[in-house]
Amino acid sequence: MELCFERIMTKEVLFYSGEFKDECKIFCKERNITYLPCKNDYDECYTLEGDKFKQKKFEKSQRVCITDIKN
Repeated sequence: MELCFERIMTKEVLFYSGEFKDECKIFCKERNITYLPCKNDYDECYTLEGDKFKQKKFEKSQRVCITDIKN
């Protein structure tokens, strides 16, 4: 199967906020996603594991640059 952005991202973007943990969980569960970006650090994200968010660093293999996309 070919990897397409439609399969790995959502149109609506929500940055993780510790103030709104419950709302972030609802957002993720409604869209069947587990990763939320960190607002202050593009190298970090938050993953929903079970019922809690964990802060993580992006691995190099997880990054996509506009120059990586081919028509």
